[in-house]
Amino acid sequence: MTEGNAWMYAQRALFERTGSLCFTTMEYEPGDDPGYEAMAAKLVGSTGLLADGRSFVGPLEGALAAFHLQPTGIAIGRVAFGIGFVTPERAMPQLPAGTMWTPRLDRFDLNDGRTGWTLTATWIAVVDRTCSVLPTTPD
Repeated sequence: MTEGNAWMYAQRALFERTGSLCFTTMEYEPGDDPGYEAMAAKLVGSTGLLADGRSFVGPLEGALAAFHLQPTGIAIGRVAFGIGFVTPERAMPQLPAGTMWTPRLDRFDLNDGRTGWTLTATWIAVVDRTCSVLPTTPD
C-alpha cells in the first residue's frame, strides 16, 4: 500500500462496513497557503480544531475524534482515512443526510514542530439506494 493507492483501501474499508459499491468523489483542495500557521497561532492549547473547521493540530486520533470519524486503520505516510456519516451541516445539497462517507486526511507540518491533519477529499458510498442517485464528478 502506498499513499497513491490508499484510496482503494479506503473504498474497500467502506464497502466492508456498508456493503455498498456506490462511490463518488467530492474533491476539496485548499488553496496555495491554507494559513495553518496563522490559525494554529490562535489555538488556546497546543492541539485542537482550527478556524477553517477542516483542519486539526495534533495526532491523527485527535483529528478523527474532532471530525467525529471512526478509524479505518489506513494511515500511511502523510495520508489517512476515517469513516463517518454525512450530516446536514456537512452534506453538500445533492447528498442525502445519513450517507456514509470516507474522508481523506492529509498531514501538514507546522514550523514549531507540531503536525496536523486536514480534510482534502471525500469518498461517498450510498447504502440501500441505486447508484444512479449519486452525483457524478467529471474525471
